[in-house]
Amino acid sequence: MRCLFASWGFAVMAVAGWSAEPSHIAPEVFWETGLPGLSAEETAGSQPWEIPVYQLSCASCLESFAAILSGDEEPSAMFLLNTSKLADREIARVMLAVVLAQPNEAKRRRVFRDLLADYLQSPADYLNDPAAWQLHALAKWGQSGELPGGPKPWAAALNRLHAHNRLLGQLDVYRTPSWLSMEEDARRVPADDELEPAGLQYRLMMTAEPALQPDWDRLQSNPEQPARVNQIEFNPRVALDRKSWNELLRELERGVLWYWSEDASAQSDWITQWRDKMEALPDYPARRKFFIETFRAARLWKRKGEWSLVEFLQQPPRDR
Repeated sequence: MRCLFASWGFAVMAVAGWSAEPSHIAPEVFWETGLPGLSAEETAGSQPWEIPVYQLSCASCLESFAAILSGDEEPSAMFLLNTSKLADREIARVMLAVVLAQPNEAKRRRVFRDLLADYLQSPADYLNDPAAWQLHALAKWGQSGELPGGPKPWAAALNRLHAHNRLLGQLDVYRTPSWLSMEEDARRVPADDELEPAGLQYRLMMTAEPALQPDWDRLQSNPEQPARVNQIEFNPRVALDRKSWNELLRELERGVLWYWSEDASAQSDWITQWRDKMEALPDYPARRKFFIETFRAARLWKRKGEWSLVEFLQQPPRDR
């Protein structure tokens, strides 16, 4: 484990190596994660060559939404949402959860348009009072098979938004509205050293595990004191000694920008199963608790030597 400090304000802690980003993102990734709620029914399921990126706090985006709902602008078959701002993310999370709880595609499309129209009536008020938005949106839940208290739609909404943010962070697309072309050059992932400091900072935020991120708005509130947030990329197959486990847990509890070494994680069914359990939880506080409690238990598992997270998860619960 080693610590480095970047001049623009992040402490970087590398845990067991870095993984390389893919050089290009396949078009299928965009088509599988895009939101179709604004498109006409006859374009449902199509694979557009250009995909717009909107933000719920972006004035130009809201103008486009209004024009689409009024029929003055032709919608794309799907779009992506940038929810880098916490206020945007909470509005979008509630909206998507209500939509995804609906029993069929036609109802989901109708409820999405209804909710978007309601939001456009007073976006500033809802962004400043997400609890009022949630109360309003839940009234549109309806009599579907999913109950508002059930975790499934809420977890699906968070996962979809995080998938969008990861794509935008990898591609360095942070201005909205934007249009993503499926041309190969437009899908290329720039290397970190190709990005300006602001672009690299944006990538770090958008591609990290959001459940572990600190209160970024608070950290950014004083520009004279740049935020210093540890960035950790973790290889779950590498064994750590107790001192390293203790250091890692301290960083998790403080709040970090967390990345998995995807090549190692993808090769372990144990990590995949563990992540599936976390991503089935309905909100970030529950995910954070699940994440930290696992690492707390892993730290206490053995009294000497070294062990990896994979080794810990392989043990039956009674032996941990």
